Amino acid sequence: MLDDIPSLTIRSGTLKGRITKFLKFLQDFSIDGDVSQIRVRKQKIEECWDEFQNIQSAIEIKVTDEAAVTTEENYRGNYKDYIKLCTNCLSKHKENKCKAKGCRKCGEHHNTLLHENVSESNAESAPTTSINAHAASTPSAKVLLFTAIIKMFSSSDEPFLVRALLDSVSQGNFITNNLVSKLRITKQKFDCTISEVNAAECRVSHLVAAVVQARSGEYTRSINFMTLPKITSKLPASPINVNNSYTIPEYIEYADPSYATPGEIDLLLGAEVFFDTLRSGQFRPIVNGPIYQETAFG
Repeated sequence: MLDDIPSLTIRSGTLKGRITKFLKFLQDFSIDGDVSQIRVRKQKIEECWDEFQNIQSAIEIKVTDEAAVTTEENYRGNYKDYIKLCTNCLSKHKENKCKAKGCRKCGEHHNTLLHENVSESNAESAPTTSINAHAASTPSAKVLLFTAIIKMFSSSDEPFLVRALLDSVSQGNFITNNLVSKLRITKQKFDCTISEVNAAECRVSHLVAAVVQARSGEYTRSINFMTLPKITSKLPASPINVNNSYTIPEYIEYADPSYATPGEIDLLLGAEVFFDTLRSGQFRPIVNGPIYQETAFG
């Protein structure tokens, strides 16, 4: 078991990212969706939850920040509320109040839609920490990834504008060594193996704590980052034509005004931060067109 605060915090963040993704899955769940995944995902996430509980308890013993402890207690309470999805009627209700008759195929106390065998290969994998591919393209289309221009602060509180990639499938947060040098923030020794695409691995040897802030100042968060020489190549991979055939409302403020121009990525914000910054607003100007998703950064 990890026994120092930075290591415990990183592992806690990794597990919390997976749990948050599962909670989002339950919140967005529709009976018309692929319900065959629920049973397997719930079994896997319960293992993550048990480890998260143990690690968070160890952290709370070591820290005295009551606000941070309260935040995590509230998070755990929210989890317990959403996890109580009845596998018999596929809805939420009080215990022992389900009136559904059970599976029509075997008679057991589960929904008929969950009767079929679900391949273990469809279950959520559990890498220690991973970075998925950050850019993808085909001959006919390009995938535009989430980037944002945000504020970070040096050791002397000097503000810097940096470019971040928001990655919903990364179990960690990463920062380039170059940005660490610019911010003049203290590095802590940290030993971790990162699993990348195609099972490639790299080692992380340092950890830093830093504050990120939306340019509007309305969102601020302290984050532990693992350091890397380089996070990804320039994004997008090539310039994007933005001669749109539609009008963007004036109230929309781009998280990254330079999104169409290839540029360096200074840091990567993983799943936990990604879902924390999502907001409810969406705008789709034309049918089958791009979706403008509201976030804390724009």
